[in-house]
Amino acid sequence: MFSFLSKNKKFNGKIDKISYECASDGYCYIVIRNKKIILGWGYSAEIWGDSACLWDYNEKTAKGKKVSVFAHKISAALFTLEGSKEFYIKILKA
Repeated sequence: MFSFLSKNKKFNGKIDKISYECASDGYCYIVIRNKKIILGWGYSAEIWGDSACLWDYNEKTAKGKKVSVFAHKISAALFTLEGSKEFYIKILKA
């Protein structure tokens, strides 16, 4: 788990891209304004935040959805839900 609470960030935005490559040995992620948010790794036993609201969408239907994100900031362009069950992605009403 990430212990640097100051690196945990909340922000809102519209999904530009979604990938479900974690179904095998890759990772699942969304992209919002050039920020990649990792949702999970294939076959990972780590603790992950909640992104269940996204699993009903595909690449076409997810694009443009407004979401709220709480994730760990790895760099200016990379975030992850790994490390805490408190991390999340929530779909916002339009």
